[in-house]
Amino acid sequence: MKKLLLSTISLLLFSISILIFDISCKKESIAQTDTTPKNLGLLIYTRQVITNTGTSYNQIWKCSYDGTNFTKIMDLPAGFRFDIGEVSVSPDGTKIFFLAQDDNHTSGYGPYWACSVNLDGTDFKKVAAGSQPFNFEAI
Repeated sequence: MKKLLLSTISLLLFSISILIFDISCKKESIAQTDTTPKNLGLLIYTRQVITNTGTSYNQIWKCSYDGTNFTKIMDLPAGFRFDIGEVSVSPDGTKIFFLAQDDNHTSGYGPYWACSVNLDGTDFKKVAAGSQPFNFEAI
């Protein structure tokens, strides 16, 4: 009889501990926002503009995959060239990151700059500089 009473008390305490544990656990889940890059259906490319005085500068443009909706994003600063093939789009689809080459080495850091700009052409920034091209897979 004594063993039966001790077994019952042990099972009761075990059941109470499971109940307290279950009540103390949160039962809500929070979904993470989608951070995968969006497919914007855009081509990003560069144009070289030669002025009447013989000087030139580069522009960054975008268009749809079907070759319509041509829009200039920005004029690059003097002496900067856009390096084709080194473009990444931010996960929210509002910025592009690209490699620019400073032909005049005006930066003092070397010929390559990692840059960012909004797709509407605002907020151009030089993100990092170096003497070797950057690997954009990490951005």
